[in-house]
Amino acid sequence: MAWYLENAPEQVERLLDSMDAARDMIASNPRLHPVVKPPLRRVALRAFPYHLWFVVEGAGITVVAMTHFRQDTSYLANAGDQS
Repeated sequence: MAWYLENAPEQVERLLDSMDAARDMIASNPRLHPVVKPPLRRVALRAFPYHLWFVVEGAGITVVAMTHFRQDTSYLANAGDQS
């Protein structure tokens, strides 16, 4: 987000709209999105090179990260652990 604020402020509203659309897709059917790094699932943002990573917890959903497509996501390996 910081990059867009500094380098393309005219795109910030589109990015936020894309994040909202992804959140709505997750909320409407979270299990539609495959488990990528158990227990993490992800959804791609439309028109932007980002993923939202989330965990389904019973009836709840927790978004744990937003990452760039090229970003190393190995640090997410334990992000959804409930221990």
